[in-house]
Amino acid sequence: VALFGLGWGGLGPTISVVVQAAVSQEHQGVAASSRQFFNQISQSLGVAVLGVIFTTSYVSAFAGQAPAASIPVTPAVYQQFEDPTLALDHTRFDEVRTEVLQTPAGNDALQQMTQAQHDSVSTAIDHVYLGTLVLAILTLILVIAMREIPLRSTFDTDEVDGGFPAILE
Repeated sequence: VALFGLGWGGLGPTISVVVQAAVSQEHQGVAASSRQFFNQISQSLGVAVLGVIFTTSYVSAFAGQAPAASIPVTPAVYQQFEDPTLALDHTRFDEVRTEVLQTPAGNDALQQMTQAQHDSVSTAIDHVYLGTLVLAILTLILVIAMREIPLRSTFDTDEVDGGFPAILE
């Protein structure tokens, strides 16, 4: 995460400068705001896609590690453990733990369910990181394949020729 922060911290301002330098002065505001808009939209979509990856990975991993038929708990308790945030809510977890411990073999069932939950969260996080790695590799390939547009050295619009500015005019 620190490496990502260092990389993005240096890249963000550079992208703004590159976007503004690629267009004429009268279009710099539009270019900068468009970059910011698409940056925010892509971040929102990224969070949504990674959330779906996490959720589907967790549900399938949990069902595989703790099949409902093999664990002696009520369906309501099992459904509580299907939520990956159960362990983070101490009040709710204490209620569920109390209910499980009151059943025969409750201690073993609680241990099995919490272990299955922890393992499933780990599996889901692995899938999120794998998905992020694939997206990073695809982005790197796209960046390498992009055509280079030289930055201009003045605000004189006569120097800007071809490429992106011609599209805006």
